[in-house]
Amino acid sequence: MAELSARRGTRACPCSDVEIDTLERSLGAKLPRAYRSLLACDGRGGHRILEGTDWTYPSIVEIQRWARALAERDGLALPARTLIVAMHQGYQFFFVDLDDGEDPRVWHYLERRGRAVEFAPTLTAAVEELVESELGNSDDLFGR
Repeated sequence: MAELSARRGTRACPCSDVEIDTLERSLGAKLPRAYRSLLACDGRGGHRILEGTDWTYPSIVEIQRWARALAERDGLALPARTLIVAMHQGYQFFFVDLDDGEDPRVWHYLERRGRAVEFAPTLTAAVEELVESELGNSDDLFGR
């Protein structure tokens, strides 16, 4: 993220501990350590990464409902303790299973695909791939 700041002239907008705790209460779940770290780094989206994608606080609360509605409409069964971490343009989303540890795998669902596919082996790896994509060092994340 530091390289994003340098290249774009942006500054991170972290979530406060109070906001992260409020998010946990709103979602009724303890967040994985890796996700808490992301929120504490740039949870309010100061780097303006993934434009057109909802992933920042407080919209993260709303996308839980939107993504679940898409999954239900398409007949996708999500894990019982799913956390939607991002939703892009209303037709695809990324999620983790809260029972998958402190740095969980990230799954991707694309409308009408019928199944989710693994996007990254950990949330940390997904964020690293995101930053590389934003820096122009890897493929477009949504072209998968």
